[in-house]
Amino acid sequence: MSEFIIGNDFRKYFINRKIKNISEVITTSEVKVLNILAKEAFTCNCIAWNVESDKVIDPYDGITDFKHRCIMFQGNNSYPKHDMDNARMWICKDPIIIISAARIIAEINGNLEHYTLRGLQKYAYLVKEIPYTEMKKEMQKGLHLPRFLEILREIGALQYICSDLNALY
Repeated sequence: MSEFIIGNDFRKYFINRKIKNISEVITTSEVKVLNILAKEAFTCNCIAWNVESDKVIDPYDGITDFKHRCIMFQGNNSYPKHDMDNARMWICKDPIIIISAARIIAEINGNLEHYTLRGLQKYAYLVKEIPYTEMKKEMQKGLHLPRFLEILREIGALQYICSDLNALY
């Protein structure tokens, strides 16, 4: 068994180039890590680092996307990355992904891949389905970021979260 830093924590590590406040260091096998990564929506969160061997596990090429500051949904054999059905699958599964996408883009000062943006725009209305406490928590993570509200508006979600704020943009 090895220790791994997975997903969002790896992205933070990659940004900072050092480990700071890593919350999810797990001890497990590489097979289990691949199963965990398959559940992440965005390629930049589908990365793990084996602390002991210094090996990076990147089954969806998230590092390349991250280096280009491009966020996209990860795909599989059923739903390729560049497919609207793929976007629908991830967003319908957990609409909080819409707000998370805006936060991640604002954190890295990046862009959304074309099909990911179109999918987020098409299903932006689903933010209305997010429980208040979940939405509040995710919004608080992003409100301090300069482009966060602008990105939510570009996605089309801001009008459903707070129409008054949407009118200001």
